[in-house]
Amino acid sequence: MANSRGALIRRQNDSLSLLRGRHPQSFMRFVQTLLAACLALLSCPLLPGQTSSTRSAMILQQSAQALADMQDGYARLSRNDLKGAQAAFLRAITLQPDLAPAHRGLGLALWRVGKKDDALRELTQAVQIEPGDADFHLDLAKAAWSLADGSGSSQSAGNSDSEVTLDAYRELAISEMQKALALRPRDAKIHLDLAELYLELHKAKDATAQALDAAQLKPDARAFVILGQAYWAEGNEVQALSQYEKAIQLDPHDGEGYLAIGQLQLREGHITEAEKAFREAIQASPELAAAYAALGQILQQTHRLAEARNAFERALALNPEDWESTYRLGELMAEEGKPQQATVCFQKALQLHPEFPAAREQLAMSFLRRGDLSNAAAEAQMISMQSPQAPEGHRVMALVLWKQRSYDASLAECAMALNADPNSVQMLLIQSLDLWQQGRRREARHALAEAVKRQPHIASSMVFCRLVLCDAQDIGVISDFMNKNRWILNPPPPEP
Repeated sequence: MANSRGALIRRQNDSLSLLRGRHPQSFMRFVQTLLAACLALLSCPLLPGQTSSTRSAMILQQSAQALADMQDGYARLSRNDLKGAQAAFLRAITLQPDLAPAHRGLGLALWRVGKKDDALRELTQAVQIEPGDADFHLDLAKAAWSLADGSGSSQSAGNSDSEVTLDAYRELAISEMQKALALRPRDAKIHLDLAELYLELHKAKDATAQALDAAQLKPDARAFVILGQAYWAEGNEVQALSQYEKAIQLDPHDGEGYLAIGQLQLREGHITEAEKAFREAIQASPELAAAYAALGQILQQTHRLAEARNAFERALALNPEDWESTYRLGELMAEEGKPQQATVCFQKALQLHPEFPAAREQLAMSFLRRGDLSNAAAEAQMISMQSPQAPEGHRVMALVLWKQRSYDASLAECAMALNADPNSVQMLLIQSLDLWQQGRRREARHALAEAVKRQPHIASSMVFCRLVLCDAQDIGVISDFMNKNRWILNPPPPEP
């Protein structure tokens, strides 16, 4: 399935144009609001010593100043002068508290500086003041969805002291998107945005309905790609492929259709066809970061490591926030014997996605390779705190304890790791080494035989040592173990 995560969030920045140029209807409603406010104030009794002419002049001056401050705010926002934009919008709101566009602008500025809860409040205020503006509802929907999708950002959804749940953000996003659609029922883009939200919530049938409406209203490549995603989510791969092919026919220069076909082929296990589709996606859209990332994964799986590294580097040049490509590049660096560069990659992946256990495990492994058992154990404990049943934390602790020659404790960690991931050759090897050192030779050989079934190449000293992160202190123990169990490591060939 083509990766839609973050697509709605990226379009949040579409709102940074000046209000007058981008939303003339909103601008006109703003002017009407100012005029209504002026009329309301003019109908109030005069203050002592105040004439109607002086009060009219004051009201008009205040309204004009609010308009000027608001326009200045949007202009600064478009230049990325976020501090100046916030100040300008606040001045406008002080002069005219019910200016919906000013609250909206302030919300967008606060969002850009990372004050997401404050931004959500301002966007909510704009919607409450001006409930008839579809764009205001869309801004609020996209902000709420971004907060619900905390794993796609370096900042998790909401602040730690926020009582708002992720489900509440998702419900708000759907509700606001539906309100926007009710105001503009023939807007294909809103239908597609809503379809993507439903896909993220695994509501495939709802997503299909919205995508079908969008495709009828505006039959373009994006509509058919998302419709294909929805069919795929329903389990209808044939219809999904058909929609992706329609997208390519409509726009052969849009790589999203090829990318979606590649992901479908990859899911079906058709590696060659998937690679071909990803390369076609890159040829059609050379700036499509996701296509380079997908191609890199295939190249890594098929051991074309230099090509894979180039693909991941290109993906990250186009999308530095791609935590998965950052992690995979770190894996390649580790395999190339560049632990420092690998560590940098794993740390960056964790900054982008703090709850990604594989990246934290690899970071711990990089500490182990440098003999830093303390930091490796700290990373393992962090994984176990976040995901107590995850194998990654137990694998790291098993290795740490093996290197500390705490065989009983290491065996316990191996057991928990193998319970979660029975095919871990690394844990089977550590288990066999632990058992051997305890004199439990039969059990050790059984574990070693299971490891050989899964990875015949461990008979190589280099492969064996790499799997258990062998250092100078381990060489004697492992050499003795391998020599005494060579017949298991090198089983005789099967009889003809």
